[in-house]
Amino acid sequence: MRERKPSKAARDEGAALDYPIGQVIAHDLCVGCGVCAGVCPSNCLEMHLNRYGEYHPFPTGSACTNCGLCIRTCPFAPDNTPDETSLGADLFAGEPGIRSSSELGYYGPCYVGSVGDPERRWSRSSGGVTSWYLETLLRKGVVSAVYCVVQMNRPEQRFVYKRLTDPAQVWQAAKSAYYPVEISAVLREIREDPSPVGIVGLPCFIKGIRKAATQMPDVRERVVTTAGLVCGQCKSAHFCDYLIRRAGADEGTVTSVCFREKLRDRPAIQYAFACWTRTGRLQPLKVHADQGYSHAWTHDYFKLNACNFCDDLFAELADAAFMDAWLPTYMQIPEGTSIIVARSSLAQTLIQDGIRSGELLAEPITPEDVVKSQQGGLHAKRRLLGIRLARAKHEPGWSWVKRVQPVYDSRWTERMLVRSRETALHVSKVAFLEQIALGPGLAHFDRRMQAALQWVHLTERATSFICLPKRAGGKLLHLLGLRR
Repeated sequence: MRERKPSKAARDEGAALDYPIGQVIAHDLCVGCGVCAGVCPSNCLEMHLNRYGEYHPFPTGSACTNCGLCIRTCPFAPDNTPDETSLGADLFAGEPGIRSSSELGYYGPCYVGSVGDPERRWSRSSGGVTSWYLETLLRKGVVSAVYCVVQMNRPEQRFVYKRLTDPAQVWQAAKSAYYPVEISAVLREIREDPSPVGIVGLPCFIKGIRKAATQMPDVRERVVTTAGLVCGQCKSAHFCDYLIRRAGADEGTVTSVCFREKLRDRPAIQYAFACWTRTGRLQPLKVHADQGYSHAWTHDYFKLNACNFCDDLFAELADAAFMDAWLPTYMQIPEGTSIIVARSSLAQTLIQDGIRSGELLAEPITPEDVVKSQQGGLHAKRRLLGIRLARAKHEPGWSWVKRVQPVYDSRWTERMLVRSRETALHVSKVAFLEQIALGPGLAHFDRRMQAALQWVHLTERATSFICLPKRAGGKLLHLLGLRR
């Protein structure tokens, strides 16, 4: 079997390959969270965007003591122990009424709904419940500060983590930001300031924080609660630049962006990307879901390779996980709707109090429906991950162990689809750099991607053709009343 070589991004100049964390970078499994740099006692690592728009740790010049703390706290460390299951057991197994499943991890009560304030619901992604949760932590004095992602008005770094202490600031923070951020500065602040804090983050970020807490008592004591965002994939900074160009603007003139612009005349799932320029336009430039936005997302343009080896969709280590309600009943509601999975007693109490007070308009939802709402992402992080693991085991030096078992009996169409999508992912990174060198627009990039996606489309059609008899048989059984 042909070996899968690490992408050029993994071998980018200046990457910290001589440090313990270097083995993660060498296999292109760095997600750019910044935990390694944040916990380093010698401050010998710092996070920078490489030329592909992905955060990587780079050497500062300080001497490394080889303490290994960076690799022990990395969410993508080799062998991956402790994993989400064992860490989740330590965190939540003792909570009253807690249950567990292979998809959700540990879970308590699950809810679907939104904030009660209609204006705030419109101003947030999905139902606005994540912002409400963080605001409530501050308002009730549970924490002294929360760390959220906020937007910066500079093209070279559009979003960063920021410490917020005023509940009103939470509603001014960024909505869903499909843009790279890192938490090295956050962890340094936590180590220096003894006040209790809350953090919102993606599953890999929350895992890094939890692993840091097992190694550093100050992190364990000061991070009082975490809010997790269900995540299918992380994007590089070039994804934002691509959408700006698709909107007909220039990256250097854009002052702010919105990845989840809700449209009153369209279902929630058909949101738009919007950007505002220095020219003082009153109306934002938009890229609707059916104008290249959805196509770029579903075909993994600018996706981080680490996301291809992640098996945590539901932020299993967060006190509460938040996601879009991608279910037929809710997808058509333009205002957006959230699903909440509460795990810790603190999260359960806050959410139940919010429902009783009317601040939240939410009702219980079954765990099965929670899983159904994220079926596409779950397929990628379980079935397709298993196929990737079967291939990756043939790589020299591969020692990563995931909770998903390698799949050796996959159809050839599935294997070809995985390979062709990985090729298209890599081409998107290289082709956009070529486009930047050539100048404005996306003509060259589109030509390169059209060629790269030919194999993807071919294998998708082959898979549909092979599965046609099975689907037809299933429909027949349903019509005959033999299958629900």
